[in-house]
Parts: sequence; C-alpha cells; structure tokens
Amino acid sequence: MTITWEVVARGLEDVCDPCSLATGTPLSIVDLGLVAGWSADGGRVRLVLCTTGPGCTFVGHLALAARDALARLPGVVDVEVSWDPTVVWDRSRMTAAARATQDARRAVAGGSP
Repeated sequence: MTITWEVVARGLEDVCDPCSLATGTPLSIVDLGLVAGWSADGGRVRLVLCTTGPGCTFVGHLALAARDALARLPGVVDVEVSWDPTVVWDRSRMTAAARATQDARRAVAGGSP
C-alpha cells in the first residue's frame, strides 16, 4: 500500500486537540492545521506538528496519539513525530469546516470568531 497524504490524514482523523475536546467541539489535528509537514519513505512515516501557541502543554500527548494512530495504518513500519516550534499557527491553517465549527461554538458561547 502506498502511503499518501490522504491515508495519513484519514489515520489522524480521530487524533483530536485536547482543548477542542474540552470545549465540546472536537477538532482533529489535521482539521486544526497542526500538521506542519509529513513524509513517507516506504513504510516509514515522519510527521511534523505545530501547536496553537508556544505554551501548549499537550504537544507530547498529541505526538504520542499521532504516532499510535499512524502505526496502526497498513504498511506503516515506523513512525517519527516531531514538533517544529518555529511554525507559527493561526486560524488560516484550519480547514474551512473546522473554522465554521469553531465559529458556531463561539457564537453559542457569546464570543466572536
């Protein structure tokens, strides 16, 4: 099986950002735009993550969850997950569907997008 971005993204769809879970709006790390890069060479997958802010204490949790999810994919024999602190996250990294979900949640809570 060839490991494509579609395969990787599907494998990560249940890896949700803990802060989005806490607000009742579960968003995957893919939908939030936390995947800063990836590559596959044979069965080896490398994933680079960013966080929504420099003080994120969940980066280790996200890395382990992503590694475990990708390791379950057919054809994957090794997974390396790292974090790139130089990638600056902003809402433009999110998918349109994730922005709409987040905006709807904020509107219900009385906040602004």
